[in-house]
Amino acid sequence: MTSALERIKRQIARLRSRSFMEAAMATGALVAWADRKAKACERSALETLLRSDEALGAADAEEALAVYDAYVVALVDDYAAAKKRVLELATGFAGDETSGQALLDVGMAIGISDRSFVASEYAEIVQLSEVLGLDLDRQGP
Repeated sequence: MTSALERIKRQIARLRSRSFMEAAMATGALVAWADRKAKACERSALETLLRSDEALGAADAEEALAVYDAYVVALVDDYAAAKKRVLELATGFAGDETSGQALLDVGMAIGISDRSFVASEYAEIVQLSEVLGLDLDRQGP
């Protein structure tokens, strides 16, 4: 079975698409903020992932991290409005199983990065999977 990390690494090049990159970083921020603590280790895990593939490039990784940071700030400032925007972005990938799975994988990677995948993080993943039209029961770890 393919691990989430391997699937994400295969999808890194998709981050060159602005719409996918924004949705992926927003998804990561939503899951990171689910427990109302966006931890440095979560951002660090995302940064490591983004920089792990030469296909993305340093400038693209920096831009993606800036988008992630902006969504964390937006979630802190107005959770309801920012979450609505994240879900709208994810909805744009409903019906595209490959991209949808990659978005869920980013969320899962953030959720487990602090070795404590809490119920609030899982709840965000469940809601994202529903918006994307994906069945979590079929998803691998």
